[in-house]
Amino acid sequence: MTLKELLDKTVEYFKKKKIDQARLETELLLAEALHLKRIDIYLQFERPLQEDEVNRLRDLVTRRGKGEPLAYLTEKKEFYTREFFVNADVLIPRPETEMLVQQALATDAAAKKSPLKILDLGCGSGCLGLTLGLELPLSEVFLVDISPAALSVAEKNAQRFEIQDRCHFIETDAKNFHHELVFDFILANPPYISRDDTNVQKSVLDFEPSLALFADENGMQEIKNWLPVASKHLKPDGYFFLEHGFDQKEVIEKSLKTNEWFKSFKFLKDFSDLDRLLIASEPMK
Repeated sequence: MTLKELLDKTVEYFKKKKIDQARLETELLLAEALHLKRIDIYLQFERPLQEDEVNRLRDLVTRRGKGEPLAYLTEKKEFYTREFFVNADVLIPRPETEMLVQQALATDAAAKKSPLKILDLGCGSGCLGLTLGLELPLSEVFLVDISPAALSVAEKNAQRFEIQDRCHFIETDAKNFHHELVFDFILANPPYISRDDTNVQKSVLDFEPSLALFADENGMQEIKNWLPVASKHLKPDGYFFLEHGFDQKEVIEKSLKTNEWFKSFKFLKDFSDLDRLLIASEPMK
């Protein structure tokens, strides 16, 4: 079987499985299985494949056909122009989460280019804290997660980007985070999906870590737990960035006003015009 024949067969299989972008995903899996760049696939169309090469791709295709996300199969996902290592121990970074980094970089604190301290609560792959740390090369990054497996992924990414000397990895539940330091930036993408939500994609339910997805109280429990932690550990002139569910703005706003954790806060919409991001500042200790 030639490379082109295998590509065509896989594309047709993915189409039958109703996988979006069937050809692109096939090319990415072929490149992964054969250790090629995508352009090399087209330069080697007539190349006969060895049995072990076919078997490697067959395994990936079978897993993808069962719904396993492409990012877990290739163990990589782009976030803010960088390729992060990911596996089933962490959430797959989403494009809308890049907003937290964009908004942090747009602040007056980032513009000063001075040494900054960054806290990433519930860091997962580390995509938020590490990206901001890379964009602000004088910064020091603290990454917190309850999952040791997730922290291991974040550490691998820190090494991948050669930023590990400026990073600290802390295994604890974010709501129990205690440190004498206060931070210029705190970023958080907590579990915020209700356990009763029936609209969650099957591939997300089946393959992504539930610990990082779901929370009690209609998805609000961890957000409510993390807000006072952020208030306590934020500098007076610092900024807190929180990703939340599209239908949680009113509940979060009410909680902020009731508890007076921050003097100033605002909400922003994502690329789909859905409420998605809280930016808070001026913590009330």
